[in-house]
Amino acid sequence: MTHPSPEEKRTSRIVELLILAGIVGLIAALRVRFLSVPFERDEGDYALGGWLLLHGHPLYRDFYTMRLPGVYLTFAAIQAIFGHSVVGAHFALLLANSATVVLVYFIGRSLFGARSGLGAALFYGVTSSLIVTLGQAANSEHFINLWVAIGLAAIISIRTAETWRLVAAGISMGFAFITKQHAALLILMGWLWMMLISAADSQQSLLTNGVRRSLKYFAAVMVPVGLTAVLVAVWGVYDSFRRWAFEYAGAYVGTRTLEEGMILLRAELEALPGLIWPICLLALLGIIGSAMTRSDRKAFTMLSCYLVTSLIMFSIGLYFRAHYFLFVYPPLAMFAGKGLDLICQRIANRRVSMACGTAVAVLAAGYPILGERSHFFDRSPEMIARARYGINPFPESEAIGKYIAERTLPDESILILGSEPQIYWHSGRLSATPHVHMYPLMETQPLALEMQEELIRQAEAARPRYIVLVSISSSWFKTADSPQRLFQWFDAFTRDRYAIEAYVDIPLNGVGEVRPFDRTALNVSATGNYISILRRVGD
Repeated sequence: MTHPSPEEKRTSRIVELLILAGIVGLIAALRVRFLSVPFERDEGDYALGGWLLLHGHPLYRDFYTMRLPGVYLTFAAIQAIFGHSVVGAHFALLLANSATVVLVYFIGRSLFGARSGLGAALFYGVTSSLIVTLGQAANSEHFINLWVAIGLAAIISIRTAETWRLVAAGISMGFAFITKQHAALLILMGWLWMMLISAADSQQSLLTNGVRRSLKYFAAVMVPVGLTAVLVAVWGVYDSFRRWAFEYAGAYVGTRTLEEGMILLRAELEALPGLIWPICLLALLGIIGSAMTRSDRKAFTMLSCYLVTSLIMFSIGLYFRAHYFLFVYPPLAMFAGKGLDLICQRIANRRVSMACGTAVAVLAAGYPILGERSHFFDRSPEMIARARYGINPFPESEAIGKYIAERTLPDESILILGSEPQIYWHSGRLSATPHVHMYPLMETQPLALEMQEELIRQAEAARPRYIVLVSISSSWFKTADSPQRLFQWFDAFTRDRYAIEAYVDIPLNGVGEVRPFDRTALNVSATGNYISILRRVGD
């Protein structure tokens, strides 16, 4: 067996990096069309929280959320750098996704070799961009994947510059946790990776290595957690933080029954397997092949821990959100990269092997792109949002926000009855209440009625010039068991104090416009889904 010369190794490495650059460029080119896709609800929530932070308004006091502050700090930084812009936020997502693609390559390469790493980068880049799992939206899962990839890349190379790499790993995992509580499991998964690497290190005992490295790792994890504690203390919002991030979050996780969860899971699985089955087949081959190969057993164990952890995170609360699939894509892509490598290894001729591997990679990655070709190549940004989110008013939100901004002063507050935080963000106006989502007020959880009463008190004290009433079921998720106090109050409060000034009828196709209200407007709503803009009488 002949070994490659240093010159051949250098040339091979350059070619490898050029292919990686091509993969990053391809994924970025696919994502360019998504830059102007209107914000959806979660993006609006993150952007509004970040905007409030930049303007000196603390979370948990002026903005109620069960999330830890990490994602809002991220969006505050994005808006500080790229401005108050949908395109800017999505460009930041493009950069974050590109960085994650590179790190997935590095981790895959470290576990299984160069060819596996390149395959992993390609497969992650494609799957994380699919509209079916909301890959176009700047959801927190994208940023968690980036933090975790940084952490795992540091852990996998701790034999050099151990302290700094463990500190980087711990801080990254800690930031993943304060971005979304689900990531607490990833902290433990990262620790397991570190212990598996320590067990294979024969220079020192596992006990000595493991204890020393564990102390460094978990001490670093506590840095972002400590930052959260400091912010809560500085803002003076401990009671509200505890109520929302722990009491309500705990109630929220327990609201779904197993039967309801299975219905949601089946709904989410209707479209996805048909798009990514070639990648899943490669991943299955990678799982079986690495499990049966002695030299790959440690890598198999490490990556299996990641895959199982991500599947648990996907299942927490039995909500099975489409964007929770993003947690699963990194380990799935790395196993698929290994499957691709195994196919190439079966072919002795190097050129034939390369050609076969390229063809398999192109077919596996191209199949889901072809399946979503209308999103990637045909539809306008507004129609991408309409096709993916149906009658949710995301394409109309910017126009509604602009309408309100033109008729109010910057220091005025408005009230949106519905879960549409992106309208607040587009308007640049504060909310008359920290309750920017109606979902918690409608859920069958013990705090719902108390929350409604609090919103009523705050709205009556603020007397906002404009109230936006969202008559779309998905903005409320009201059930037969939801408290009715808020609706009873609204009818009485607005009867003589407010009048409908404008409305937006939400079409099944196209984008609704803000129109002046007249007596027949609501009767001609094509879908029965509309938004009413009410103005205080006398202003």
